[in-house]
Amino acid sequence: RARTGLPRQTLRFADSSCLQHLRRACQAHRLEAGAWRIGSGPWQQSLLRLGLTYNASKTTAFQAGYGWILTYPYGDWPIAANGTFTEHRIYQQVQFKLRVSESGIEALPRIRLEQRWLAALNPGGNFSHWNYLNRIRLQQRYNFPFKAFKKEFYASIIDDVFIGFGRKV
Repeated sequence: RARTGLPRQTLRFADSSCLQHLRRACQAHRLEAGAWRIGSGPWQQSLLRLGLTYNASKTTAFQAGYGWILTYPYGDWPIAANGTFTEHRIYQQVQFKLRVSESGIEALPRIRLEQRWLAALNPGGNFSHWNYLNRIRLQQRYNFPFKAFKKEFYASIIDDVFIGFGRKV
């Protein structure tokens, strides 16, 4: 292995092992009337997201990956009115980790760019074509640690802004 004199950077699968990252990235969504309910009513969405993270420094991480999403019909005006549809996403993101206070409060702003392919269904529920869309997501997250415990516990406040752009928006 040749020595270049450049600082060595590590390429890791997120901040933890693959298994832990996969567990965090697999989501099942069920949201109704602003309240989280598990096991009540119809399933709304399944999501599997895989990505590779490059930690450029202790405060900056870059990630690129793929997401597979399955959306089901639900509610009075369902987005999936013609039946369950699939979405494929490729995404790129940068996330920063900033210490806000001496008490350990952290700000974690994230910018994510998504290229999305949504399955269009005809009224009979059969696949018709793929709709291509772009979206940028701006997330601001704050973590508030609880120092009274030996293990690290924290509360988070998160806001995610979605902005669609390009043709067909």
